Amino acid sequence: RTLPELTRLTVEPVSVEELNSALSKGLKNRAARSTMINDKSSRSHCIFAVDISWDVGSAGERARSTLTLVDLAGNERFVGSYSSSTSAEDEKVARKEAVSINESLSALNMCLRSIAARSKSKQRQVAKRGDGGIVAPFRASALTRLLQRPLQQAKIV
Repeated sequence: RTLPELTRLTVEPVSVEELNSALSKGLKNRAARSTMINDKSSRSHCIFAVDISWDVGSAGERARSTLTLVDLAGNERFVGSYSSSTSAEDEKVARKEAVSINESLSALNMCLRSIAARSKSKQRQVAKRGDGGIVAPFRASALTRLLQRPLQQAKIV
């Protein structure tokens, strides 16, 4: 599923230099804003996923794995975060960014807590359903929808 705010770059096959170039391009596209705490505060999340496949055996079989690197925007309290010289329009945009970032981080927190609870439930064998009976709310934000596959495959204890 493609999100309108998502920038996706697909390159095949790649060298280390091409991976570094793609990562640099993604980092340059990140939104940043000056705050009273930081000169350059990240105002967007960055997800860098690398699908890796390799030959296994002589029958032409291939194995596949995905390495997912995530750099999250910081969770900030809005009040007093921006300089007094910020215009009303810039302040409105900054407030909207802060709300969006905080909502996505809260959704991620809910997913992580659900996954951890399911893991503990499975360990105790208390669950009545085969999957642990606890469902993570991945549809709560674009961030959690993008991270659903890696989070479901992660071992969280």
